Amino acid sequence: MKILFLFILLFGNLFAISPYNLEGIKAVNVKISDKGKLLSKDKKAEFTKRIEEDLHSLGVKTSNDEFSNLIVKIEAIEIKGKYVLNISLLVIENVNPTRTPKLQGLGLTYMKNDMFEVEESVEKDIELSIFKFLFDDFKKQYQEEN
Repeated sequence: MKILFLFILLFGNLFAISPYNLEGIKAVNVKISDKGKLLSKDKKAEFTKRIEEDLHSLGVKTSNDEFSNLIVKIEAIEIKGKYVLNISLLVIENVNPTRTPKLQGLGLTYMKNDMFEVEESVEKDIELSIFKFLFDDFKKQYQEEN
């Protein structure tokens, strides 16, 4: 019985649905937060443009007067001469709780993280993390839900 329980517990998480919902997102502002200045201005602009182009292909506008932001947050620490990066893809937007619909607040409506040690170059590893993992998963979930 214990083995069956462990099996369900372990393998059930492999197919878990994200707790975040991307249904109905029509427009977001794209921001890249890189306080450690690990990306050059040109790379930051290139990544922003690529994300915006991909969002347009999904039918999501990238100019929004409302507070609805898709943020790529890049954080790093240096340990013994090597960087450990934590990159997060977040959607933060205005929300209205059902308990008080007149009340408006901010909600974290999507989040995915990637933490790793830099293998190649910092910019290259950031690019791979954003476009081959974080944003790729975001696009797949968006397509499934919309």
